[in-house]
Amino acid sequence: MANIVGSELRCRVKKRYEQKKIFIIRKPSQELNDFTDTYGFERKTFQEMNEKLMKMCGHFYNIQSSTFDMSINETLKAITKENNVINLWVRDYYDNTSDVHHHKRLVYAGDVVYQPILFDDRPESDACSNSKDQESEKRIAKIVSKSVANINSGDFVDFISSIQYENNTVTSRRSCLKQANKTTDLTIVLVCSDKWKNCLNKNWFVAKNLKFKFQSTNTCGEFTKIYQNNILAVLAPTPFEMEYEVTIPTIFYETPYMSSEHKTLFPNSMNLISGLLLKHVFMKFINKAGWRRVAIISDETPYSFDFEVEMLDLFHGNQILYNVQRCKNADDFEKAKRYLVAVDARIIIANVNETNARELTSILDPYKSRFIILFRVLPFWDWIDYKFQNWISITMGPSEIDYKTCQVERDPICIAIMLSLGIVANTHAEYSLTPEDLHRTTFYRKFAKTMATKIPPESVAYLKRRHEELSKLYLTKNGEISKEVTYSAPFNAEVLDQKECIAKVNNFARPCDYSVYLYLMLVVIMFAITLLTITCYFHESSPLISNSYQQL
Repeated sequence: MANIVGSELRCRVKKRYEQKKIFIIRKPSQELNDFTDTYGFERKTFQEMNEKLMKMCGHFYNIQSSTFDMSINETLKAITKENNVINLWVRDYYDNTSDVHHHKRLVYAGDVVYQPILFDDRPESDACSNSKDQESEKRIAKIVSKSVANINSGDFVDFISSIQYENNTVTSRRSCLKQANKTTDLTIVLVCSDKWKNCLNKNWFVAKNLKFKFQSTNTCGEFTKIYQNNILAVLAPTPFEMEYEVTIPTIFYETPYMSSEHKTLFPNSMNLISGLLLKHVFMKFINKAGWRRVAIISDETPYSFDFEVEMLDLFHGNQILYNVQRCKNADDFEKAKRYLVAVDARIIIANVNETNARELTSILDPYKSRFIILFRVLPFWDWIDYKFQNWISITMGPSEIDYKTCQVERDPICIAIMLSLGIVANTHAEYSLTPEDLHRTTFYRKFAKTMATKIPPESVAYLKRRHEELSKLYLTKNGEISKEVTYSAPFNAEVLDQKECIAKVNNFARPCDYSVYLYLMLVVIMFAITLLTITCYFHESSPLISNSYQQL
């Protein structure tokens, strides 16, 4: 299988695969608008069973609502219009003409359930002709069209048959899909993103001979919990909440950092990009601007702490004069602002997460023209006022792909998702050559290890001011900048990191200290006075010298 990662991506654009529509009967009969205990119960039960089916299987099947009601006759009408129909609540009396077995296009999904009749709505003639036993109970059945019964080798209808209403609760089989008993049967790649749907609608990339399916969801933790025995790999923007360890191979394609807690919770996970490489981009930008006095505002998140340590190591090596303000809340940000204004700081690194970045920008708004602020992450440019010309975002992105070959829109999230899918596809292709049913834990560990080796070695750093891309730098895994592309200068003129002075000292709060010069001048004056005194004392015109000669 061809490599589909990075610039060697080989892909073809394909129209999004349209699953066959499955119509679920959702609308009760028109006569049920007249409320009774019987029909109120039926409507409630019918609705809950439909919701259960949609929740559990909506990820895998294109289930849509219909406008037909609950009766068999209406269900047959639905089948004549749409081939795939499901009815979870059919009031099927002992009337041979309405028996499902007499309809070639319908089959029962599970056993017929006998429910007591609280209110008999049958015609009087039918009610009188039936026996006493028939008057006291009726049949409730789940029926589907035969085409639905054949979906996924009958596994779908097996799940439908498991939906039951017991003790005022709708229950079902734990998973809509049949559990994969072998690692060679793992077929689901889970994408936890709404953005994935947008990527699919615009550009749907399918590598040849892929033997797994893509599923997307907004509730990644819940989906993983239910279908963990069917999932081959997970692609998520950031770590998600789970109550226990997740051993499924996972790529976090948007977050550049993982805390120790997340590494423990997701032992077979990896980042598509490394946020700590940003330190080299920040340092290059600072050196290129000629700045030697920089302040850092940090929050107390784990990523901010590690990034701060990395930056300070580079500052020491490059002889940068720095000050760090660590903040927990808005009050701390306010104090940091007052201090930086008091000491006339000019260059600030905002080492904070997105939530705190919003707080910080609000506090620094009155000083937007005074500070040059370099944000570690600032993805909400639409919220930032257009006057914030001195605020620059420096972020990391994955290695670029061949846009012309793949016709992909240059959306960073779509690119990250497609690269992650390529990594999974290449890894799965290798394992498909020599399929082996390993213990699940062993398989996941080996699969994740192979995935990690296929992450592109190059990352891209973006310097942006609002929507304007200033420059782009290509970094290796070691942080070396292999290439730089500059589109426009960030500033129209030279920006100083402090006011001009001739008495610079190694003190952030007082970078211009003239006291040393004053002391030197005082020493010079004292020396001059002393020298003048000695000269006058020993000069021949001195009265002291004349008196001495007269005595001799």
